[in-house]
Parts: sequence; C-alpha cells; structure tokens
Amino acid sequence: MAEATTRRYFEAPVEQIDTGTATLPCRRFGQGPPVLLVHGFPLSGFTWRKVLPELAQRHTCWVPDLPGMGDSQWTEANDFSFPGQGRTLKTLVDRLGLERYGVVAQDTGGTFAAISRSPTLAGSRSWSSSTPRSRTTGPRGSRSISG
Repeated sequence: MAEATTRRYFEAPVEQIDTGTATLPCRRFGQGPPVLLVHGFPLSGFTWRKVLPELAQRHTCWVPDLPGMGDSQWTEANDFSFPGQGRTLKTLVDRLGLERYGVVAQDTGGTFAAISRSPTLAGSRSWSSSTPRSRTTGPRGSRSISG
C-alpha cells in the first residue's frame, strides 16, 4: 500500500505556481469541494500521500510544497517568516482560483494557513494535526477555524 500511495503521489501532474517570490509545485487529486493540504516544517506535500486516497474520494485536494521545502524554488525576496509564509500561501490560493475551500494542515502548516485566512475562508474549517499544549487551544494546538 505504501508503495502505491507513493507512486500515485509522484505520478500526479505538477502545476508550477508563481507567487512572485517563489514557484511552488502543486498537485491536484480527486473531485469535489476543494481542500488545501498544508504541510509543516521541514516537510513537503509528500507528507499527505497516505491520507490523499481517502480525502480525494470526496474532495479536490490541492497539495503544494511551500517555499524552502520539497521541490519549491524561491528568490531572495521570499519572506520565510510565519507571516511571510502565510502571505505566500494566500497568493497560491488566489492563483489557484480557490474562493471557498477547506484546509487540512500539519504542524507549522496550521499556523501558515491561519495567517493566510481571509474573508473567503469564512464558514470553512481548518484542522491541524499538531498536539495541543493543554485543554485550551494554544498557538500550536489542534483547532477548527470557523469564520
């Protein structure tokens, strides 16, 4: 099974998205309401290969490599700070033409996704696989974001 998920991931067509300061490879899987899968640091979109088969049954899954990770390319002008990564992610979403979409995020990807939120995310949900520090949601905690 792991071999099949790896093969499926790498066989997917890759769209190179220019954000102005970086070129992000982005793969698309499945059909249905769009979901953006955001990996954390220091990983890549490959992180999602094992959950994609299930998610892609009901969703169009967009899987980018963020700047500085995976097969991304960047310029000296790229801002690698958390707010900078959030802005780059927002530009990616805009260039993909996603108006309303869900987010599944892992680790720091959850922070980047939260920073990139805009009114177009209102009413959608975002999940992060980070482990919460306590019963209340902290900055690294798992949470659902509703607008």
